[in-house]
Amino acid sequence: SEFGSFKTLNCPNWPTHALLFERFTNYHAFEQQMQGRIVPKEGNYFHLEDWDASIVDLPLLEYGSSAMEEFTDPAFGESGKGSDSALLVATWYMGEMHIIQLKAGKFGTTKQEVEAVKLHENYGCISIHLEDNFAQMTRAYDRNSAIMQLRGMRLFHQKLLPGGIGNNGKAQRINHIQKPYRTRRIKLHRDCNQQDDFKKQFLNYRGIVKTGESWDILDVVATAYNYLSKKHGSSRQGKINQSGWGKRFG
Repeated sequence: SEFGSFKTLNCPNWPTHALLFERFTNYHAFEQQMQGRIVPKEGNYFHLEDWDASIVDLPLLEYGSSAMEEFTDPAFGESGKGSDSALLVATWYMGEMHIIQLKAGKFGTTKQEVEAVKLHENYGCISIHLEDNFAQMTRAYDRNSAIMQLRGMRLFHQKLLPGGIGNNGKAQRINHIQKPYRTRRIKLHRDCNQQDDFKKQFLNYRGIVKTGESWDILDVVATAYNYLSKKHGSSRQGKINQSGWGKRFG
């Protein structure tokens, strides 16, 4: 029978109450099999409601004395050619990490340096944090690399949980920010670039990292939160081991 613009289909194996039960007890399977969605509407590991709640619309002047810091996830391949990488500008504001700007894509060494310098200068970052393996790459390509001369440039060694190496280590870092998102301690500025790319990774991520998958944006967000929360939070959480290099380090 028909009711206005809706039509009830004869499907005796799946009456309405059974469909509702399936949705609430096996949500991911319901979305994929019944709704034809590869990615559930509400997300996988991270939830759509947490994404929506993270968006803020504050004038940059509102951050006042909150220091801007830059983080990078270079992710270069063995050939030295461009691979998926991400750069992030973030600050700690009223007990939360605010993501101000993002740049992600496939960058070669030179392109990565150019983008890092632009973000550093445009947002007056007091420091830029690079993984040590990327620093080795830049020194190999150009010992007078512009990125290594930036004021406040820092290298860091990411400490992982036990067993946290390779894909497992990346998954541990990313999984660690699920709770901060649920408790609204990570925010994203409304004017931040590449939000569609970020949102796609946010909703697609399943809590594991497989070879060949790219979660560079989530990884750099996790690294930034790990660093900033420890820097501005309780000393009981420990400190990240970091070292400086460059003639204008400060």
